[in-house]
Amino acid sequence: ATTDFSYLFPNSGYYTVKLQATGPACSREKTVQIHVKSPCGDPFFAATEYFINPNIISGEDLADLPDGSLILCGRSGQQPIISRLDAVGNVIWNKVFDVSGLFNDIEPLPDGNFVLRGQTNSRLLLAKIDPDGNVLWFQTLQNPDGFYNIEYGVNSVAANPDGSFAFYFRGSNNSGAIGKMSASGTVDWVRYFPILQSIGGLRRATDGSEDFLVSTVAVLAGLEQLVLRISQAGNLVKIYRYSLPQQTVEITSTGYLGVHPDGDFSLVFVGGLASPTISEEKYLIRCQPDGQARWAKKIATSGLTTSNVRAQYFPGGGWLITDYKSNADNYLVRISE
Repeated sequence: ATTDFSYLFPNSGYYTVKLQATGPACSREKTVQIHVKSPCGDPFFAATEYFINPNIISGEDLADLPDGSLILCGRSGQQPIISRLDAVGNVIWNKVFDVSGLFNDIEPLPDGNFVLRGQTNSRLLLAKIDPDGNVLWFQTLQNPDGFYNIEYGVNSVAANPDGSFAFYFRGSNNSGAIGKMSASGTVDWVRYFPILQSIGGLRRATDGSEDFLVSTVAVLAGLEQLVLRISQAGNLVKIYRYSLPQQTVEITSTGYLGVHPDGDFSLVFVGGLASPTISEEKYLIRCQPDGQARWAKKIATSGLTTSNVRAQYFPGGGWLITDYKSNADNYLVRISE
């Protein structure tokens, strides 16, 4: 259907027009045209079309399947979506969830299913799906302090062999928190850790302890990369601290966490430099299960800002780091074990 409306602005100047569609037509393809005319009725601004296609996904994270296909999560318009693509990128299916928000993390579970994490209307959004996209359960959780501040980062869920998992969020007081949920979707516990701010990963330790490891960057007296070891009961076991070059405190910094099959864990730290020019430094730290650093290396890449960097560890395959330089060239760096 076509709907026409007009509005007369009382004064000349610049205006922002917000167009919001509601109702059953929201899931269908739409085109919006805006025609601007002078007070005398003469057109002086060409028609502008705003095109919305629910089949176009803003992807946030993905998980691969044994047949070479993958499941992508993100959002379509203002709704969470999951999509399965075959090995050459053809869409097998799309499934849109009938809430506002998005999914920003998908993690495999030991039973072959997947857990999705995201947000909807200031609530934490968690769902469990099978490889065909069937929803096994769907949860929206209200934080006790009234708000979930979800970060747009992956690796914020860590699974256990029994299908339970830990998840990360931030509350309205900006304190980081870790929760644990059973395989059936019941929250077992939630613990707040004020020292947790932005995190680079929540993983299950591979050293046989069954603990969870979560990384964060702390700017206190100096800059430190921290790794918190948290038990299955939600108790803080230990904090590992790694000092980094002092000059990197000038711009917000980020750290990423990966766990190795032999029990080690490693960190990719990205720190911004404000002078003499905006740039960044990257470091890779490999640590023993007891937190002692085996070695640390500076990664010789030069990007523009820390917000553009993403790092992901693949067990047995090393690290992949993506970024782009000031000339807008994208690059991909692979670092071996």
